Amino acid sequence: MKDKNFFVFTFLISFFLRFLVILFFGDKQLSNEWGVMLNSLVENNMLSIREIEGKLVPNLLMPPLYVYFLFFFNLFIKDLSNLIFIILFFQLIFSVITIYFFFFFFIKKYSLDIARYATLFFSIFPLNVYSVGLISSATLQLFLIVLILYFFLNLLKKFNNKNILLFSFFSGLLILLRGEFIFFYFFFIMYFFLRKKKIKIFFFFFIIFFFIFSFFIKNFIIFFIFSLKKSFGYNLLKGNNPLSDVDGYLLMYYNENINNVHNISPNLAEKLSKLKYDQKHDLIVDEMFLNEAIKNIVENKFFYTKLYIKKFFSFVFFDLNSDYPRYYNVFHILPKLLLSISTIFGLIVIIKKKDYFNFFLLYYFLSIFIFSFFFILPRYSLVLLPFQIFISIEFLKKLMSKK
Repeated sequence: MKDKNFFVFTFLISFFLRFLVILFFGDKQLSNEWGVMLNSLVENNMLSIREIEGKLVPNLLMPPLYVYFLFFFNLFIKDLSNLIFIILFFQLIFSVITIYFFFFFFIKKYSLDIARYATLFFSIFPLNVYSVGLISSATLQLFLIVLILYFFLNLLKKFNNKNILLFSFFSGLLILLRGEFIFFYFFFIMYFFLRKKKIKIFFFFFIIFFFIFSFFIKNFIIFFIFSLKKSFGYNLLKGNNPLSDVDGYLLMYYNENINNVHNISPNLAEKLSKLKYDQKHDLIVDEMFLNEAIKNIVENKFFYTKLYIKKFFSFVFFDLNSDYPRYYNVFHILPKLLLSISTIFGLIVIIKKKDYFNFFLLYYFLSIFIFSFFFILPRYSLVLLPFQIFISIEFLKKLMSKK
C-alpha cells in the first residue's frame, strides 16, 4: 500500500467512525462546568464558575483554554444544538490532524510498515474515536500531546530555536488546557537540560511565560498566587472521601449550594455555610477541601491505600466497578486490556534501553502515580495512548524477532 493510499484509507475510516459517534452518541448539551463558564464569559465577560450572594466569583477551578475554544464558536453560532454539533465536528478535525502527526512521530523511530500499523491502531482505538463526541478537552489534549511528542523528537535530533519555539508553544497551550501539565513540562525541561547542558534551555521558560503571563498576573492580582488554577484540594477531596470510588464522588463545586453536599463532614459543611462573598472564595474553599481530604486520608489510611491501589489498577487496565454508560462495551474493554498488557511487557523490554525510551517509561509511570492520588475518569487514559503504543511496539518487535 502506497503512502497516499494509506493516508486516504486511514483518514476516511477515521473521519467516518468519528462522524457516526457524533451523530449517535455525541453530547447534546453543554453540561456541568463548561456550560456554566461559557455562560459566564458570554453574559458577563468573566471566567467564573460560582456565584455567591448574587456576585460572580473569579474562576480558579478550571484552566481557561477549552472555555475559549467553546467561546470562539459561540461568537458565530447562537443556536445551542448547532453550536454543539460544530464544536464536536471541529474536535473531529483536530482528531484527524492528530493521526497525521502521530504517523510522522512514529516514522522518526520505526519502519514505514510499523508506523502504518501503529497509526491505524491509534486512529480506530475506540476511546480515541468516542472522545470526539464529548464536550471535553480530551481530544484537544491528545492533539497537543502528540504535537509535543513530535517536536520532542525533533529537538533530540536538531536542538535549534525553531524546534524550541514550537515545542514551547504547544506546551504552553497544553498548560492552558490542563494546568497539571506544567509539572510534566518541567520534567521535559530537566531532561533536555541534563542531556544537552546548554543555556538555551532557559529559552523554554521565556516562551511558556509569554503565553501564560496574563493568566498568572490575573490570578496574582486577585489571589496573590502564581497559578493557572487552584483546585488541588477539590480534586483530592473528590477522590478521597467516604463515598469516593475510582472516578471519585462529585462535589457540587460550581453550585451555589456547595454546603449541601453530603460527602463532607458536618464541621466542614458548617464552615462553608458561613462563608460570604470574597474574590478569593475559590482559594479559601480549596484550602478547606485540602484540609478535609488530608484529614480523611490520615484517619483511615487503610481504606484510602486500598482505594489508591484500585485507582492505579483501573488506570493501568480498567475499572472493575465503573457506572459510566457503555464502559463495559467489548469494543472498549478488549482493545484497552490488550494494549495495557502489551504495554506491561513492553516496559520489561525497554527498561534496559537507553535514551528517551526510559524517559517515556518514567513519564508513563509518573502519570499513573500522580493521577491515582485523585480520581480516574475513563477518558484520562487517552493521554497515555501514544506512550502505550510506543512502548508496546518494542514488545511486539521482540516477540516477532523470536519467531
